[in-house]
Amino acid sequence: AFKNQHIGSTLISRALEDVDKSGIAFVILVGDEPYYRRHDFVTTALDQIKCPGPVAPDRILIRPANGADPSTIIGQIRALQGAL
Repeated sequence: AFKNQHIGSTLISRALEDVDKSGIAFVILVGDEPYYRRHDFVTTALDQIKCPGPVAPDRILIRPANGADPSTIIGQIRALQGAL
């Protein structure tokens, strides 16, 4: 019933507006680059960011915010203590 109404894209755009206002430097997600490209996400360099579990490296995407340089984030992503 809600297909092709751009609800998902609108939610992402609004969340990223909040990110830009907050001063957060990066948003990282695992997803399909052709879809998230419209929201300024780019693929990371091979082995730049490592995620726990089986994740295809080409699906790790980053969106720099507030003038941040995406090449400056390097390392292993882990769950925030007590977040899960």
